[in-house]
Amino acid sequence: MSPKPTGSGQGRTAVSSPDNGPCYKAGAFASYIKSRPEFEHVRTRHRSPGSNGVIERWYEAIKYEHLYLHEIDDGPALAEHVLDYQRIYNDERPHETIDWALPRDRYTTTPA
Repeated sequence: MSPKPTGSGQGRTAVSSPDNGPCYKAGAFASYIKSRPEFEHVRTRHRSPGSNGVIERWYEAIKYEHLYLHEIDDGPALAEHVLDYQRIYNDERPHETIDWALPRDRYTTTPA
């Protein structure tokens, strides 16, 4: 999910853009999203895997570069591993797609 400013300036809206699995097409899900003004649900285009390519690459990286290398006993331990890898992914791991820069540096640098 990527935050974006809301019209009121009071907070942020979490934008959900999952695959179009049946659980995201259900009426109960639509009602839940509608009842929560801090959420916005955006559907991806049918048969366009590039729409979710960034998050799919994240899932691949966290699984193969971190989670599968550790024995994780429970949910809280999993959450700690995810937070740890998120820090590594953004602050220590260079990314080929952004010319081997760190995402943190690319995000915080003003373009020339």
